Amino acid sequence: MYTDLFSLYHQNTKTTGFWIRKKNWDNHVAQVLKVNDRSDGHAVTDPNDDNVIVMIMDKRDNEIQDIVEISEPHSPKFETLNEQYSPNYMLPQSFIDYITGAN
Repeated sequence: MYTDLFSLYHQNTKTTGFWIRKKNWDNHVAQVLKVNDRSDGHAVTDPNDDNVIVMIMDKRDNEIQDIVEISEPHSPKFETLNEQYSPNYMLPQSFIDYITGAN
């Protein structure tokens, strides 16, 4: 079932790290890295705060394409994926840690 990213986040017990797909993405999936500064310990309080950061991966070769902020997280075109993917990290782990706020 397709819905918005904030609903998926709440369904995932307000934790990041889950995989999503947008309705018009054929060969790409994304892992949710950050929602409204959630990795800094702040809960999602305002659904109008459009701050969802994802890592986009090409399913054909598991290559990371980009780390971006989703421009329309309220769009009802996203679904959670049950599959667990193993990306080929071409980005330095320190960069990923910086983006997600990990220490």
